[in-house]
Amino acid sequence: FFFQAEDGIRDAQESRGLGDVYKRQILILFSAFSSVIAQQLCTQLQRQSFKASPSLQQCYRNNPNSCCNSVMDNVISEKYQELLSSSCSRKFSGLEVYYCYACSPQEMKYINKDEKTIKICKSFAIKIWSPEDTEEDITKPTNKFDDCGMFKYWDEQNSKQPIVPSKEFPDIQAFFDTLQPPFYEGYKIIIVDSTNDQDCFLYGKMTFVSQLVIGLTLCLYTVSYTHLTLPTIYSVQISVVAVSLKKKQCV
Repeated sequence: FFFQAEDGIRDAQESRGLGDVYKRQILILFSAFSSVIAQQLCTQLQRQSFKASPSLQQCYRNNPNSCCNSVMDNVISEKYQELLSSSCSRKFSGLEVYYCYACSPQEMKYINKDEKTIKICKSFAIKIWSPEDTEEDITKPTNKFDDCGMFKYWDEQNSKQPIVPSKEFPDIQAFFDTLQPPFYEGYKIIIVDSTNDQDCFLYGKMTFVSQLVIGLTLCLYTVSYTHLTLPTIYSVQISVVAVSLKKKQCV
C-alpha cells in the first residue's frame, strides 16, 4: 500500500501536511477491511463476533472476541466436564480450544454446513494429541491423557465408565470421529496438512485479515499522533504490509 499525496485545494483548516492525507486514506482502507469482517456471521448465533459479557468461563480465551454467549459457554463446559475429572479440566489447552471451537470468531471460515465438515490444521491436531514440547505421530495412540483418563460420556449406557484413552483411540482421527466440538456433533473433522490459516483452523495464529487490521490501526495511530517525515511514513507503510503477510504467532 503506497499512497500518493492528493492533488487539488486543501481544506481551509490548519493542515498537518501529508499526515492528514495518509490518515484519510488509511481510514478508507480500515473501513473496507472492517466491512469484509462484518460480512462473516457466527454460525450458531447468526451475528457478528463480539466481546463476551458476561465473561465466558470455560472458553475464556475467546472473551475479547467471541461467537459464544454465556449459555453456549455453559453447554460446552458441561460437555467438557463429562469428559474429564475436575482435577484435569485445565490440563490440556489444545483440547479446551477444540471443545470451544464454536466460540472462535473464525469458526465460520472452516466449516461446510452442507457436507458437515470442519477443517483443522495438522499442527493443531498435533497440539491436541502430543505431550508438551513434543510432536507425537497423530496416526498412532497417545498416552497424553492416560494419567487423567476419560469418561465414556458419548456412550449413553456407559457414560460414567472410565477409559484409558490410549486403548480407546488408535489415532487422532478415531478421536475426532468419536468426539466433535459441542454444537457440531455429527460433523466430520478433516485434518489439513497446511500452516495457512486460510485453509484450516490454526490454533495460536492470527488470521491474515486480523493482522492487516491491526497493522492499519497502528499505522493510523502513528500518523495521527506523531510528526512524520515522508521516509518515515513509507517505512510505516512497508511495516504494515510485512506484518500482514508474515504469519507471526500470536503470543
